[in-house]
Amino acid sequence: MIVPLDAALLPACERIARECLPAGTGAALAASAASPVNRYFAALDADGDAVGYGGVSVAADEAEIPEIAVAPHARRRGIGRAL
Repeated sequence: MIVPLDAALLPACERIARECLPAGTGAALAASAASPVNRYFAALDADGDAVGYGGVSVAADEAEIPEIAVAPHARRRGIGRAL
């Protein structure tokens, strides 16, 4: 299930960022997610645990995906594509 990233899911998504992305990315996630031009989403497994996240930044008529990450144990299941 894909849901908006909220404060309760942020620690799990920061852990995923530390596992999957370059150093320092997890620390920047909270600031990026809080920006009014960004929208971040979390992918949850059947137990409600975050297994991935992604974001989109929109400005005028352009959009950018600043980051997307899926936990190693949850890869190859279409989560990145869903995000």
